[in-house]
Amino acid sequence: MLRILLVVTVTAFAALVIGLRPFAATQAPDTRSHVFSDVTIKQDNTLITGQTIVITDGIITQIRPTLQSDPAALCKHCVVTPGLIDLHVHSPPSVTLGAKELFGYQYLLHGVTSIRDVGSSDSSIDDWQIDVSNGDIIGPNVHYCDKIFDGNPASWPASYVASSADELNHTLNTLVKQPIDCIKTYNGLTRPYFQIVQQTAKQHGIPLIGHVPHAMNLLELDQFEVQHFTGLPYTHNRNTPTGSDWLDEDLLNTSEQELATAVDHMAANNVALLPTLVNSRRRLIASDSETKATSGAAMLPSYFSEFWQVGMGHPTTAHAIDIRYRSIDQQKQLIMQLHQANALLLIGTDTLMPYVTPGDSLIEEVGIFESVLGSFDHAHNIATGINGEQLITAKTGRIEEGYRADLLFYPSEPTSAEQLPTFNYVMVNGRLYEQSWLRQHATQRLDKISDATLTGVIDWGLAKSTALFAHY
Repeated sequence: MLRILLVVTVTAFAALVIGLRPFAATQAPDTRSHVFSDVTIKQDNTLITGQTIVITDGIITQIRPTLQSDPAALCKHCVVTPGLIDLHVHSPPSVTLGAKELFGYQYLLHGVTSIRDVGSSDSSIDDWQIDVSNGDIIGPNVHYCDKIFDGNPASWPASYVASSADELNHTLNTLVKQPIDCIKTYNGLTRPYFQIVQQTAKQHGIPLIGHVPHAMNLLELDQFEVQHFTGLPYTHNRNTPTGSDWLDEDLLNTSEQELATAVDHMAANNVALLPTLVNSRRRLIASDSETKATSGAAMLPSYFSEFWQVGMGHPTTAHAIDIRYRSIDQQKQLIMQLHQANALLLIGTDTLMPYVTPGDSLIEEVGIFESVLGSFDHAHNIATGINGEQLITAKTGRIEEGYRADLLFYPSEPTSAEQLPTFNYVMVNGRLYEQSWLRQHATQRLDKISDATLTGVIDWGLAKSTALFAHY
């Protein structure tokens, strides 16, 4: 990940040095109050027909049967669902010209109305949150953790590494006063410092999420949201990997009994799993000719794909590729076991990792859950209402009075993950967009970012930065 960020930063800096200017953003609609009549609401595996939804300043204020006096329907008999929520994304740094807005379009085009950034490469994430909330730019509602608490050496450029317990407590006391939705830990965080972070999160009711630090055993944790499968292979084998989150072969070498013990512990102690299986699969795009890139990469500037080719984490041998495929099968089995044990499962993507593109990656992740759990409705409920329950700074993910108006309007009921992008309209915080309008403007933005001058600068920066960091 560090290599990717270094390459992106150097390349974007090259563009800035030559004098390119940031692209003007397209403003969101001003209107955030609406009355939608004669719609069918899909929620909790049920359909409720003939309903009117009243929205005032971006909040659902009334849901009732449609009256004759109601305004004409936006789309008669449309099926309305909650918007999708991606709980694990990383946002492009501000120096990648226009990328945040282009990511915003791609999220909305796939029905993702809210994201949770779990580790930004710079401090611009709070500005993006404010700009979207104010309607200055188009994009999903932005939630975030802010700092990543790690050990020395840190895995991320923007990670926070405390030099003392007093400094850590001071930083945490400042952090909890901000509108954050989570506190995130990482691989290198020491046991004493993890316990301080954990105590603060519990005291303030803030979700504690992240990688299970190598100094901790998953079987010691409670009220924690595990990202990926960190910690699961190391409940008994404590030979945690240096420089890696976890290894495919370590998961495959973990016995069924050891995994069953971990599953039981997670279910009994409110330890959730957010697996990001789409990230595991899409890492194969750069290394396995049978794994094809998705259409999402085509809707981003070409330099993203070029960066991803030099990024970390691709299996590079036939043996490693085989292990990755076997590991993915094992990951799917663990998801089913956790589901059967009534453990909390969540959905996110790890967007910005190689080929994990905004929006379409979440559709694929929902599809994986649909296949593993044998139920689209259950997978959809996770990606909407259950994911929404993890966000503490807003009420979203459900169609209920008092909830933020994050909605999708379909011509007919979606019954599979592949049908999730087939809506006509998407609403974010009460702002309504027609999908065809979004697609047109997203294409225009991509054309501006990918013009010949910028492409030349990017190619030059890519060559220089790849050579500079090839040894990193």
